[in-house]
Amino acid sequence: MLELYNPTGLYNFSEIEGTHLSEKTDDDVKIITRDRVVTMPVYPSVILNKFKNAEKLELTNSIFETIEVNAFESCKNLLYLDFSNNKFKRLENDLLRNCRNLTLLSFYSNEVSKIDENAFINLSSVQTLILSYNPIEHLSKNIFKPLISLIRLDANYMKLKIIHSYSFGGHRFFTTFNLIGNQINAFDEKIIDNTAIDFIDVRSNACVNGQLKDTSIMRASLRAALRICIQNYNTVSIKNATLLITETIARNSNVKQEFNSKIKGNVRKITGSDQ
Repeated sequence: MLELYNPTGLYNFSEIEGTHLSEKTDDDVKIITRDRVVTMPVYPSVILNKFKNAEKLELTNSIFETIEVNAFESCKNLLYLDFSNNKFKRLENDLLRNCRNLTLLSFYSNEVSKIDENAFINLSSVQTLILSYNPIEHLSKNIFKPLISLIRLDANYMKLKIIHSYSFGGHRFFTTFNLIGNQINAFDEKIIDNTAIDFIDVRSNACVNGQLKDTSIMRASLRAALRICIQNYNTVSIKNATLLITETIARNSNVKQEFNSKIKGNVRKITGSDQ
């Protein structure tokens, strides 16, 4: 591990100062971490542009809010990225598109309320994704589909209410789903059918009666443990389908009435002209 010192702190800098260990260069740096509390609203591109062979980036408690454009252009060797306890509010499209070898990604305890549809594009090697303690209410369609190697997803203490299968792809390695302390009232059982999930923790959610004594709900008993959640999801789906059908019928009825009115109007015009 190489220790560097920058006298101005991690704030709006374009260069990193420090002294390498004997016979070491920037190319030898594998781990980048923070050893003191810093305040820095924008994560800078200079870090990985300078240390292109870094494999582990651990910058927690740094008050980051945004990421500089192209800050992760040189991240092909990065395996571990931990942005825990920062102030990020949104995960934007193509954020880490070049980090194809990343295996662990953590935004634990930030202020993320929105994840863009393509935020995880190209992250086909990620095995562990940690999003716990963020005020996320909804997971959009196909949001996790690019994460084809995903094994574990931590989404504890967020604001999720419904877990849809459409957020996932065919994740054949996905086995562990942690959802403690959300507001979940409905769970799509297709997630069980379409993944390898065999461990789920849904304690302290709306559709789970009390605290589950056994947090290790294995695959064989998943449906039984989530019975109420699954029933609620099916009910919501039926209601939505009924609403859609009703709206379609009403729309078609309006179109038909409008069409008939136009026909009658044209008939009157033609009749008047013939006379």
